Amino acid sequence: MVVGFIILAGLIVYLILSIVMIFFGVRYARKRGIPGWKGGLLTTVIMYLILFWDWIPMRATYSYLCNSQGGVTIYKTFEQWQNENPGFIETLMPEKDNTSIVEGNRRYVRLNQRFIREIYTTRYLFDIRNI
Repeated sequence: MVVGFIILAGLIVYLILSIVMIFFGVRYARKRGIPGWKGGLLTTVIMYLILFWDWIPMRATYSYLCNSQGGVTIYKTFEQWQNENPGFIETLMPEKDNTSIVEGNRRYVRLNQRFIREIYTTRYLFDIRNI
């Protein structure tokens, strides 16, 4: 709990420092004949990037990898699996109602009588998820 107060105090100091820096950025820009909002915007972007410089590349990389490499890898063909398990495929019927059961941060989706897909998700700040 003390660590939380230390982090909160640090963020408040950083916010105050950011406001002071933006004020000086506006004043500096006005002295040079540039509109004040441009100096303030530049200072705001710099102060933002000091803390969150890695969030934009991380988000782009996460989206790219999920879209290009995410999914299930199956190492057997359907015919190989069917030869190893004769007569089993005829007994399986897909679920008509594919509703999921949610228990905390786990979600269970019933695929048929034999298989259930389990999805375990941990969410963090800035839409970071661990699945």
